[in-house]
Amino acid sequence: MSDFKSRLKEERKRLGLNQEKFAQLGGVSKDTQLNYESGLRAPDSDYLAAVARAGVDIRYLFSGVSAEDQLTNREKELLTIARQLSDEGFASVMALATSLVPNRHRFSINLTDEEQARVEAMARESGISIGEMLRWLAINQAEEILKKPSSGKKK
Repeated sequence: MSDFKSRLKEERKRLGLNQEKFAQLGGVSKDTQLNYESGLRAPDSDYLAAVARAGVDIRYLFSGVSAEDQLTNREKELLTIARQLSDEGFASVMALATSLVPNRHRFSINLTDEEQARVEAMARESGISIGEMLRWLAINQAEEILKKPSSGKKK
């Protein structure tokens, strides 16, 4: 089993970076990176956070167990395919996958703080959940836009 310093070097190489470029990602000098990889010094949390943002598997650094090792074969297969997709292809796959998840909310709504407060107050006054209130408002607004007679019941 390898140790932290060896795994750090493995992660750097996995990302295809030399010590200088990897050091820059972590906000340290090349000499400091060399010290980390030789075990003379231990990195601080700022360095670890920075390299994690660059794609380093921090779990692997500390435990020797890759985050991908925790995936099922189905998840690994899906991840392999997802990594090969264009942005458009990925968006299409995500839309399809989202539509197949049972009970998944298919709409999102962005409210200002003031609108959120108004919806919360209306829900409290009506004695229903915020989610129920938002569904009711969305349906009524859609019916109004489409000029259809309301088929839903008001509470």
